[in-house]
Amino acid sequence: MFSKLTESERRGTQLQQTANAAKVEADRTRADLATLQAKYGEATKAVETHGASVAELTGLNEKLTSEKAAAEKQLAQLKQASDLAARSSRS
Repeated sequence: MFSKLTESERRGTQLQQTANAAKVEADRTRADLATLQAKYGEATKAVETHGASVAELTGLNEKLTSEKAAAEKQLAQLKQASDLAARSSRS
């Protein structure tokens, strides 16, 4: 009878140790999850910030492209006017 009790106590102790180890591992996993969720939140904010920056830069690039085209057109017109003036002064 004592051997059965001792075996049961040993088995109970092993189960308790296994349960305690599982609890420690679960707590560690929860902490890891919280850390990953925080990092995910930071990454999401960074993506939103970078997305806004890209949109702003795209808008500025389009504006600069348009201004460059207008400046090139104006330069061509001025060059043409200059060429006409030079021809007229030679005549």
